[in-house]
Amino acid sequence: MRRIARAFVALSAWTWLSACSSPSDATATDVAVIDGRLPCDVEDVLENRCLRCHSNPPVMNAPFPLETYADTQAPYPGTNRPIWRVMENVLTPTDVMPPNAPFLTDAGLHTLLDWIDAGAPPAAGDGGCE
Repeated sequence: MRRIARAFVALSAWTWLSACSSPSDATATDVAVIDGRLPCDVEDVLENRCLRCHSNPPVMNAPFPLETYADTQAPYPGTNRPIWRVMENVLTPTDVMPPNAPFLTDAGLHTLLDWIDAGAPPAAGDGGCE
């Protein structure tokens, strides 16, 4: 019985301490992912095909910007799903993005789908795109 009481006290203390932690307790990994940058090939496709509407602020009824890596990691409006997860749904010939413009090239489509399939990682290294 004492073991159960000790376990309960320990669990209660851990729960209380966890609830009291602040957002500034984020790990370096959490910050690095949010502060990451888009891979150059992904950035190139987004700049050339998507930012006409998905700028900041968005125009022409686009629901979100796609200018930065952080933009792609933000929750899709009204959901908890990151925008990059939802992007795949509109990268099909039946739900054409961008609207009123030619569909993505095969290379551009594969660049975005490969990045999404890989889990939408940030660019490796600290260098910028040329």
